[in-house]
Amino acid sequence: MEESEDIIVDRKGENEDSETGKQVTSAEDEKRDKDEDKPEESTKASIFDSYTTVDEKMRTLTHSKLKSYESRRRSAYKGKMESSSLYWRSLRDLLSASVHETSRAERLVLGTARANAVYADSMQASYEDVLVDDKGGLVLDAKKQHKLREVRSTQDYDLAPTIDGKTGLRQTEAKEHAQMTEKRKSNMLSSLIDAQANIADKFCENSKELELEIASEMTGMRQELDAKVQRIREIGDTIISELEVTEEEVSRTWESYYTVAVKTLKGSNDRELPYSPGVSSPSKTSKEPEDSGDVEDCLDVWLVEMHYRVAVAYQSFLWEKASAELSKLFGIMKETECQRRMDVREYLVAFIQRQERLYVSLPHLQEPVLKGLVARDMDQSTLEEAVQSSIQKRAERLAREEAKAKKNSPPPKSLEDADPSEGNFTLQSPMQSELMGNARIVERKGGMMSSWKLSLAIVTLDSFLHMFDLPSGKAGKISLGSAPEAAFQMLIPRVEIPTIDAVNQSNKKSVPVSNFIKGWCENLIPSESMVLPHCSISQPKYGRETTSFEIQEEVSNTGASKMFGKTTTKKITLRTFNKKETQEWVNYLKNHN
Repeated sequence: MEESEDIIVDRKGENEDSETGKQVTSAEDEKRDKDEDKPEESTKASIFDSYTTVDEKMRTLTHSKLKSYESRRRSAYKGKMESSSLYWRSLRDLLSASVHETSRAERLVLGTARANAVYADSMQASYEDVLVDDKGGLVLDAKKQHKLREVRSTQDYDLAPTIDGKTGLRQTEAKEHAQMTEKRKSNMLSSLIDAQANIADKFCENSKELELEIASEMTGMRQELDAKVQRIREIGDTIISELEVTEEEVSRTWESYYTVAVKTLKGSNDRELPYSPGVSSPSKTSKEPEDSGDVEDCLDVWLVEMHYRVAVAYQSFLWEKASAELSKLFGIMKETECQRRMDVREYLVAFIQRQERLYVSLPHLQEPVLKGLVARDMDQSTLEEAVQSSIQKRAERLAREEAKAKKNSPPPKSLEDADPSEGNFTLQSPMQSELMGNARIVERKGGMMSSWKLSLAIVTLDSFLHMFDLPSGKAGKISLGSAPEAAFQMLIPRVEIPTIDAVNQSNKKSVPVSNFIKGWCENLIPSESMVLPHCSISQPKYGRETTSFEIQEEVSNTGASKMFGKTTTKKITLRTFNKKETQEWVNYLKNHN
């Protein structure tokens, strides 16, 4: 795996976050003291006119680095994906060929057994002189043979079997030859007729041996192989599909990030309005993805950047697991194919040997086939080399066929002028992003009657406050005072792929589908998002709830909601680990207010 594909999540300790918070608090206190000397109206107007959230040079550099990283990631992943997909399809072709070859060998043996049985019946009918009519035509219908037998039983010729005149039943059978009553005029045809009965017995015996001892075993082997191949094919196809869908999702999250990020860059052609934190985004154009999964009307670059970083991390972990499972499937199939070839060879040798015994008078027809089968090298290493060579040749053939039909497509607009060589670095966790401000694990509730929910509160440098409710099934592992990075890891989707062991242990016949196709970022979409410049923060001065504080935001109504007023007040209550942390957190939020 490429080094650039590894996602290393650096964790910051609480002490480091605390020191950072103190430094920001001190700087912001001085700024606030200066702003208090200005008139109120002037201060309110300057929030959006002169507020600078992230250094423009740093924002542009970060965006350029991510752009280079995405370009390099796509180039590297495309090569790996094409190689894996090519070899997997080559293996699928080999699997299909293996099943077809086994089925063909089975049909060959079973067909020979049935043909021998038909030949035995025909020789028995020839012995009884009911196979050919007077004009030389074949008589295969049982009723017509019975009528023909009745007519010829009265004919006076050598070795004609007799018919019981009372019952009309034939009195002679091949095994009752010594007991039948016959009228003989000479012995000219006796040995030949007996030979026909003996040949019928030999072919009948051979047919039963082939069908019971070889064909039935090959049928069982073929059914087991078919089921195993089908299961491996489903698992492999699901893994390849998961990798392809994941790449599409990573590309989609990149486009979502790019759409929002370019609006914050000075000099960008895509920038429609001057960028300020907390300002609603312009109306969505037809070029913007409709199902982006972002918070509606939210221009926070960190949020979409966070989705992109998590998607890349998920893809990296998925690739590791998928590569391991595909390698395991390759190994299983190689072993299965080697064993299949040895088994088919043994069955064919036994088949030819029985055929040789049957056609001992014609050894020159069977000898070359038997020698060829016996002389074939069945060494394990040789078989593996043969299987690998077969896969390689099929992969080369598929590559040549695809090269003829493939058309070079230009890179998307979001990656124009990107230099992949500059993207050779490790993409850090969203918690280490340059757009990240601070994070705390708090308890949140929306109203007086609602219950407290454990949440991860994140403040970005663009003065957004995002609340991520921790999943209820995992919240017990995290509590107030835990590291924010540990809580953020709980929001990231689990990397799961179907494995051959899990499918074999499961009673389900179908292979589970991807959990990354839809809803993968549900936990990464904030439960609440507030624009701090629009918020007021209050804290009780006494009572048991001194570790809690309240945040209110004035939100402009849109659409039909304007009938009830121009604004709506959104209110949440937060509670931290202790009074000291509460005061530090309140001061930090007010400094971003």
